[in-house]
Amino acid sequence: MPSEPRDAIDRQIEELWERGQVLEDRCWARSSLCVYRELRNLAKRERRLIPYIRATIAVSHEALDTFETELGMELAAEMIALLESEDHARQFQPDFPEEEYRGLVFWLSTCAYHHLGTHAAIRDGYGSPRVRDVVREGNEVCRRTGKLGCLECFRDFTVWVYLTLGDEQTALHVARSIENKLPLLDQGDHRFEGARMNAYIQLLSGRLTEAVDQSRRALELAKVYHTPQAAKLDAFALLGTALHAAGRGDELEVLCAEVGEPLDWSLLPPEEENPELVWRKALFDAVVAVDTGRTAEAADILEHWDRRLSRWEAIPQWLETRTRRIAALRLWGKSEAADALEEDLRRRVVVGEAALFFSRLEAMTSGRVAASAIAYLRPPRTDRVPLPPLAKGDAPPPGKETSALAAERANIPAVDWDQTPMGPRFNAWFARLPNGTDASPEDMEVIFNEMLAVPPESVELPEDGARLIFVAAQMASVLKREKDVWHWAKRLLARFPEHPDVLNLSAMAGLGAWVRQAQIISELQEAQESDETSPGEGGGQQDTGATPSSVREGIMDPELPDQQTLEHMMRKSLDLKSDHPRHYYRAGVLFHVLDLQGDAEWCFARSFALDRSQAASALALAEVYRNSNRVEDALFVLDLCLREGQSRDSDVAWEAGLTAVRLERYAEAITYLALAEEWGADQPWLPYYYAWALLECKRLEEAAPRIRAAAERHGEEHLAVRALRAWWHAAHGERETFRDILQTILDRPLAAVEDLTPEGIETILQRLWRVCKTTLPDDDPLSSQLVERLFQAGMVPQEYFSEERANRPITEDLIYFECDVEQPLDEDWPRHPACLAGQADWRRYYAAWGALARNEEEAEHYVIQAQQRCYPLPPSLVTCEEVEIGFRDRPGVVWQGVREVPGELDRAIEAEVGDLFKQSHDEGDDDDEDWTADGDFPFDADEDDDEIDEDDKPLF
Repeated sequence: MPSEPRDAIDRQIEELWERGQVLEDRCWARSSLCVYRELRNLAKRERRLIPYIRATIAVSHEALDTFETELGMELAAEMIALLESEDHARQFQPDFPEEEYRGLVFWLSTCAYHHLGTHAAIRDGYGSPRVRDVVREGNEVCRRTGKLGCLECFRDFTVWVYLTLGDEQTALHVARSIENKLPLLDQGDHRFEGARMNAYIQLLSGRLTEAVDQSRRALELAKVYHTPQAAKLDAFALLGTALHAAGRGDELEVLCAEVGEPLDWSLLPPEEENPELVWRKALFDAVVAVDTGRTAEAADILEHWDRRLSRWEAIPQWLETRTRRIAALRLWGKSEAADALEEDLRRRVVVGEAALFFSRLEAMTSGRVAASAIAYLRPPRTDRVPLPPLAKGDAPPPGKETSALAAERANIPAVDWDQTPMGPRFNAWFARLPNGTDASPEDMEVIFNEMLAVPPESVELPEDGARLIFVAAQMASVLKREKDVWHWAKRLLARFPEHPDVLNLSAMAGLGAWVRQAQIISELQEAQESDETSPGEGGGQQDTGATPSSVREGIMDPELPDQQTLEHMMRKSLDLKSDHPRHYYRAGVLFHVLDLQGDAEWCFARSFALDRSQAASALALAEVYRNSNRVEDALFVLDLCLREGQSRDSDVAWEAGLTAVRLERYAEAITYLALAEEWGADQPWLPYYYAWALLECKRLEEAAPRIRAAAERHGEEHLAVRALRAWWHAAHGERETFRDILQTILDRPLAAVEDLTPEGIETILQRLWRVCKTTLPDDDPLSSQLVERLFQAGMVPQEYFSEERANRPITEDLIYFECDVEQPLDEDWPRHPACLAGQADWRRYYAAWGALARNEEEAEHYVIQAQQRCYPLPPSLVTCEEVEIGFRDRPGVVWQGVREVPGELDRAIEAEVGDLFKQSHDEGDDDDEDWTADGDFPFDADEDDDEIDEDDKPLF
């Protein structure tokens, strides 16, 4: 049969798309899914790639509302393959329109991952590892494609993951940040989603007034959501639920009208068309039924949806429904039926992957919360809940808090270690090592050998065996005998294969042996390479007769565990003891080292949710957030540790202050840094950051002693100290003193600054530039000299370019370009004032630039003109890529990027592996004198404390 004319096919494609859109807007998901399927089949038959991709994404999206998760995951995975592989796309249509395809790659790649993650969450639950992996991959795609605004799409996963694992405070923080995030140009508006999640969390937490306010806010934002009618119906149900819970059900119609969205349930589609949306309305109906004395009817409503959602395997929705059904039955007086349903729930779901729901059930069975139609986490209240204050007072010395108190706070049964079979032996060992790892290696090795001489078969109590692994591992990290600990732990594991403490600490012992093996291989290979390149006695090359692979094979220990074994042991330990914060912290360390970052974040978060005072978990989780550009989340975690956890850990206060400074929240930074100073934080850069924050807040007299303290630490001639003094004098109106200090700074080459990161130098010079603008005249030659230094060092602030472009007229249809420039260097480079420490051997570098221009030639002109201010030799343009079009702005350079040299190796990864493993033993806060497997030990394996580590350099 001859194919239809191309124009007819185009019209048919357009008509089907429009029909699907109309049905989708009305929330008739199943009907729109059928139309999009028809469109997909047509596009597949006619080999039209672009409409095929759009239709497939649409089917996957509509399948979310019909709970067809297998179909949705299959299609989302297919879309990821088509969008990430041009070759794969060409197999579908060899002559596809390239410009349209690139546009779809930019706009829909993250959508495909988001659909895949959402379907995975429905099928497996938000606590499942699969969801964490998809979210991590989706975030990476957002950054790779430059769709940073779409990171907000994946933050809703963060809310549900944290809420599911029982950390409603962190979930609430993220929800608020989504709600308050204004949309970027051409990006989606996610504020409704943030307000809706905020309202739901407030509701579960029993804060009913806040729940009503947030539900109303969600209704206000529904009109700007990408599916406004669905959002409006969702908000109707949520607002109605909050009002009935607060005893204000009769206000629903009035509040909806005030918002400008009259209550209209006739808009709700039939159940078979959109079961997800109708389910939300059913939860509201059950609340209304209870509120009006019809508890049996509420139980029937929830039973209907319990059965349907179980059949569809829609895990989050089923968990919510089952939890509320159990609560309704208890409220109805049907305790036996409720107990049976709860027992069934516990058989079918891992507690650690659904902590939110089990916490709500436990709150009811313990009597802390009365049974209700909602199953609150806490007793409901209509007054507003204030924020707890920060911890105050002196920090307790290491080891002050007893293990019993720590265990009680984390809800872990305490062990009386003096009464265990091996208790006296441990006490005797500790008495011979009163200084922990500060003892001599010889003394430590004697104790270490005695410990490992204990036959694992003779250990009566598994807690004693776990304790021995833990203590021995501390010493092994100093003695470099981690493999011996693993071999002992492996034998103990054969005796207690199902004990969570033994499994957890054996996994860490295996990781330690694994890391030590890798370090041994690396050291031997480096030595071998050094020997091969060194001249022998005869002037030739030495021949060791061994290859790197033979070296590796010669020292490989076949008894060491592989990654799969370590993962299995650790995950099993978490399944067996799902409420142990230390276990989750150690699991986070293991997964981080094994590069399972989604699992690592989840474990750190779970550990911190179980015990807010856990400084180690808070610090680790904050570091994960900082490394993924979630700096505000990092500060929230640290603040929560200080505020709710009442931690008095100086490192937490220091990191909170440092993070607040990075966010330019200087008033908060002063509070945190004051605590760090009060609690004796041993941080050489504390006075510097403290003075910086005080100067930003114009608290000059308080800054003066901190500047003096920074000078005592780093010397009066240090760049950081001079910058603070220059700033201080400028703030006092002492212009000439400021000029003298600034001239001294500019006279010194940047290569002489060896203990600041490039980012730290950049921030100092940029701050001095801003001080210059308010202190010196515009034509002052010193200001011009500072600007030239900023150009030469690749550190010009964006404000400078904005001011420069302000002199040009506003132009329509500008194009945003990103360009790479090669800058050759000569023999004068090592002596150039902008050559940084470690850059003297550069022969060329590459610099990135951003520019707005009418065309590529104009962009090249602006970029080359700017780069010529950086070094005397002429630069050359390497690439000039068009990124986005349609800007109405002023043309010119927008930003200057950092200088880079291709082929530079980042050696930080290997060091990080070792540091993280050592940290898993140190575990951050020394809160236990007993050296127990549930706590920490007064061991400090750090060496060369006076040596400045890269991580100790200030980042600005």
